[in-house]
Amino acid sequence: MRLFPRTVTFRIALLYVGLSSVVAGLVFVLVYLTLARDLMSRTEGQVLQMVSELKYIHETRGKEGALAELKILEDTEGVNRMFARVLAPDLTVVVTSEMSPWGGPGVSGTQFPDLPENTPRFETLQVPGRHHQVRLVSLMGGDRTVYQVGYSLRDDDEILEDFRQVFSQAFVFMLVCGGIVGWFLTRRAMQGVSRVREAALRIGTGDFDSRVPLGNEGREIVDLAVTFNEMIEKIQVLIKDLGNVTDNIAHDLRSPVTRMRGAAETTLTGDQDLADYQEMAGMVVEECDRLVSMINTMLEIAETDAGAGADSSSAVDICLVARDASELFEEVAQEKGLHLGIDCPETPLPVPGDRSRLQRAVSNLIDNAVKFTPAGGHVMIRVTGTPGHVAIAIVDDGPGLEAKDRDRIFERFYRGDRSRSTPGNGLGLSLVKAVVKAHAGEITVQSAPGMGCTFTISLPRERPVGR
Repeated sequence: MRLFPRTVTFRIALLYVGLSSVVAGLVFVLVYLTLARDLMSRTEGQVLQMVSELKYIHETRGKEGALAELKILEDTEGVNRMFARVLAPDLTVVVTSEMSPWGGPGVSGTQFPDLPENTPRFETLQVPGRHHQVRLVSLMGGDRTVYQVGYSLRDDDEILEDFRQVFSQAFVFMLVCGGIVGWFLTRRAMQGVSRVREAALRIGTGDFDSRVPLGNEGREIVDLAVTFNEMIEKIQVLIKDLGNVTDNIAHDLRSPVTRMRGAAETTLTGDQDLADYQEMAGMVVEECDRLVSMINTMLEIAETDAGAGADSSSAVDICLVARDASELFEEVAQEKGLHLGIDCPETPLPVPGDRSRLQRAVSNLIDNAVKFTPAGGHVMIRVTGTPGHVAIAIVDDGPGLEAKDRDRIFERFYRGDRSRSTPGNGLGLSLVKAVVKAHAGEITVQSAPGMGCTFTISLPRERPVGR
């Protein structure tokens, strides 16, 4: 049983909530700092205006005017919210507001020996016995008189506290809603993966007709479903081909084994003459050679399809391959009364590949052409080159192929009606196709009944990337 926290859906939803939390936290810090700065700027503007008015009134109206101004400030702002005072150059108090809520006259802040004239100095003080800090501004007049106004930051602290509480509640609400939304969005996105899993389970029980339904979760999920369906279709084809190959192998193995058993049984039940034993032994050896040849060809096709054992890094001159193959079959063609010709340029036409396998593929095509062309016929090998490809064509004027045969001649063990009387196992053209495919090339055939055959192999001059 899968653990809930180990599911991809849970992990993505958790990651979604985590990222949302980080983003929300950063937004909170940014907004909080901006709000605190704006509140402090507002408070500083208020106290600066107060201290400037106090300075102006004291300088123009004297001590009595300053006392009247302090009285107005006490009435409008409240003695618990602010205090103000005027200090002589020796820092003795000239006039002051009610200081009892502030612990008496002890609130002084920084000394002022270096305070420039008419330049305010702001500082934040923690007054003993007061919960909220005080923003204090000091301003020096032309006669070294110091004017001070202190303003409680209670309002600012309450606004910031309200903001923290509101954000905390919104943050919790956002996490819950974000988690739920993230969970459902992730589940919806993972429905495509679940469908792939369910299809895979059905296929595991042998239901290869099962396919993954396409949804609208997103391009990636749709691509996954399409790729999975294509893979299943290819597996179906491979299983079908495997069944056909197995049937063909069973048939082709059974025939020589049956012949060998029949010969042995006939010899054992006969007169048991030495010549009969020798004839049986020769026939067994011949049939064994056919079996070994067929098995070796099948293994070579399998290795070629799998890309094993091939050296595709060396350059192979197709003209040289064609000439060697032509020389190999020249004597056979003469004995049959065929004209075997070759048309190849003098300059080399190299392609990347495995020389021995390319030689085997070309030889198989020439062998087929010589085998099926009647006496007096012609077999021509033509090699041509373009900037991107090299082509080698084997042309004969034999009986040609029926349309139904032309579409199946590259299948393993397939033999057309006209070839059943000719020795062979139906693997030669399958090997040719496997070799050409392994070299990223193509093989085509052009033929019609009574018009001969033209097999053309086209190979790239440069190995495609990833092959």
